[in-house]
Amino acid sequence: MKTTRPWPFRRVHLLLAICVVLLAPPAFADNTSWEISAKGGMSFFTNSRSKTLAHLFKPNVRLEALNQWHEKLSLGVEAVGVIADSTGYRLMGGYIVGSTPLYHGNVFGLDLDFGFGAGTGPPILSASLDMDHSVVAWAKLGLGFRWLLPGDSVTLGIDLLSEQISVVTATAVVTMHL
Repeated sequence: MKTTRPWPFRRVHLLLAICVVLLAPPAFADNTSWEISAKGGMSFFTNSRSKTLAHLFKPNVRLEALNQWHEKLSLGVEAVGVIADSTGYRLMGGYIVGSTPLYHGNVFGLDLDFGFGAGTGPPILSASLDMDHSVVAWAKLGLGFRWLLPGDSVTLGIDLLSEQISVVTATAVVTMHL
């Protein structure tokens, strides 16, 4: 018999944190800017016992909004969805995200991306495949590779992320700088 523990935070806390990130004035930046990114790619499930490609890899879509708070820090939110027919693989949730530049040249940039959030908790996220919570805490850490297109308003990129320790994600990124 499975026992489920209640998620320690209420939805109100998550909504409050999102509002603080989006509505609080940046404390350090004189000239703030927004970045809106559309992302799409594949997620690799390291806990999958099936070795068929259909179970190992699932498509994902993301939408991210970042506000530059400081020349070395951008903060924002990201909505995430992993598309799957089986509820055992389907992920839906969101992160409060951050990004800090590791290297930025005239055309190429490398960023450290991180995030904490919450989302669905299907069995595929646990090594024993027996977890089944409606909402669990999420975390991500990865690298963002970015190429600035002429005109300085659009960036193309690739994100490589580790999420929930059991998902490796690669996405193509299109970013509009507002």
